[in-house]
Amino acid sequence: MSFEDDKKTRREVLKEGVRLGGLITVSAVLGSLFSRASAEGTVWQIDPYLCVQCGRCASECVLQPSAVKCVHAYAICGYCQLCFGLFRDQRTGDTITAENNRCPTDEIRRNFIEDPYYEISIDESLCIGCAKCVRGGEQFGNGSMHL
Repeated sequence: MSFEDDKKTRREVLKEGVRLGGLITVSAVLGSLFSRASAEGTVWQIDPYLCVQCGRCASECVLQPSAVKCVHAYAICGYCQLCFGLFRDQRTGDTITAENNRCPTDEIRRNFIEDPYYEISIDESLCIGCAKCVRGGEQFGNGSMHL
């Protein structure tokens, strides 16, 4: 067998190139399908620096399951009786009822400590990341709630 017999023709080289290109394409398509299938376990979150606070979190941005949760910074909380993260913008007659509560899922709890102090707790399993409590606390309070 001589060196001349081992040479490939241009047609053979092109065939192998087409086969290799097809193999790469099929691999890319299968990899894409696999990554989409494994995205079901992904936890979605919102970049707080890109959020424009449009109020459509639950319908537009936050997908289930969501990593966007409201958290309470106890160190800067005033433990106030009148919590603007909890209550809507009304100064008199604030009561913990659905129509007066900022949170649409009623995930914020106010626990009595001693007069006039209350501790706010957040049930993260109910939180949809709408940030209504965060905006209320930033506008009128000390900003102890954040996403």
